[in-house]
Amino acid sequence: MVLRHYAITQGSLVVDDSDKKRCKVTTRIFKAHKLQDKTSGGYITGQTLVVLLLVTPKVTLPVGFAFYLPDPPLTAWKKADEQLKKPGVPPKNRPAKPVRNPAYPTKQEIALHLLEEFRREHRPIEVKMVLADALYATNPFMEQATTRCGTQVISQLHKNQNVRFRNQLISIEKYFTQYPGVLQQIRIRGDEAVSVLVSSARLYVDAHHQKRFVIALKYAQETDYRYIVASDLSWRTLDIVQGYTLRWLVEISQLHYGSRESLSLAAACGNH
Repeated sequence: MVLRHYAITQGSLVVDDSDKKRCKVTTRIFKAHKLQDKTSGGYITGQTLVVLLLVTPKVTLPVGFAFYLPDPPLTAWKKADEQLKKPGVPPKNRPAKPVRNPAYPTKQEIALHLLEEFRREHRPIEVKMVLADALYATNPFMEQATTRCGTQVISQLHKNQNVRFRNQLISIEKYFTQYPGVLQQIRIRGDEAVSVLVSSARLYVDAHHQKRFVIALKYAQETDYRYIVASDLSWRTLDIVQGYTLRWLVEISQLHYGSRESLSLAAACGNH
């Protein structure tokens, strides 16, 4: 009804996840679990939301969400495995990794479900691109998101990920050290013009087992490059860079999505 009211016919979908701190006693809070506190380095109790945002020229609004809960046996195994790694226990002497329980889908699986649900419920909406951060820059996610939405998928790679260059595997950071960025003008979310250093290449990404469009990008106030990856090799470099700036809008939306009132309603819906 909202989409019809604003006569929205196209937009971009943005995927992200967010941790929300809750009280210590959480027996009645939906899918609450132990989280690592990024500010203190310790642990807190909270909820994790995977959010799907629709960004259009007229309005930006959340169009899907789901709660994420880690697989308890897998979480316990990871903790025990890390403890055994520290004294140098070899892999063969450590417990085998348990099979993931499908009742506890990964964040990538949840995001793909949200994308599929949106396409099923809103077929008339033309999806220009799908945006997600580095957590979702895996080959399965990018391939399935491309298939389900039939469009460009843009994410971000880590600097130590390997690409093939002259029949050798080198890190993305090392590759772009040899090909530094050129000063370009882009518009942030189609509005504010800024100067950025940009370098790009169509490279074979080892973890993806295929070629991707990889871009090194650095804003004026930054000291390090970030590395954007795109599934569609036919797009222009600046179109990908400017498209990825729309992902920043999800950070703003999470401030509202994470409010006590909205999450109380979300938790009630989740229980049903």
